Amino acid sequence: MSIWTGMTPQEIVARTIWGECRSGGEAGMSAVANVIMNRANNPRWWGADPAMVCTKPYQFSVWNYDPNPGSDHEATLTVTMADPIFAEAIQIAMRALAGLLPDATENADSYYAVGTPTPHWARVGTYTVTIGGQAFYRTELPPPTKS
Repeated sequence: MSIWTGMTPQEIVARTIWGECRSGGEAGMSAVANVIMNRANNPRWWGADPAMVCTKPYQFSVWNYDPNPGSDHEATLTVTMADPIFAEAIQIAMRALAGLLPDATENADSYYAVGTPTPHWARVGTYTVTIGGQAFYRTELPPPTKS
C-alpha cells in the first residue's frame, strides 16, 4: 500500500511544502508551492497534477524513504494540525490549488537549500530568486510572461 493512500491532493501538497521548507516561513513554503504548481501547470516527466508532482520519486527529499526515527520523512508523514506551521502549510496549499497563490519564483521549476552542494542541474539552469533559504531555478520552463 502507498504511503499516500487516503491523502487528498491538498494534504500531499501541504505535507510536501511543510517538509521541504517549514523553517522558511510563509514565503519559503509558498515558494515551494509555486514550484509544485509551475510543474503541474506544465506537465512533463515530473507529473501532470500537483499530487503526481509531489510524489514523483526523488523530486522532493522529504518523500525519500528514511527509516531513522525523527527523520524529515517520518516527520512529514506524522505532522498534524496541532503544529501551527503545518496548519499554515494547509492554508498555502489551499491557495495554491485554487490558483490564488502569486508566483514569487519567476516560474521556477526547481530549487535547492542554500548552503548545500550545488546540484548539477543548477549549473545549467537559470537562477531566479532566493526565498526562505532555498535558491530557485528554471531548468525547463520559460521565463514568466509579462501581463
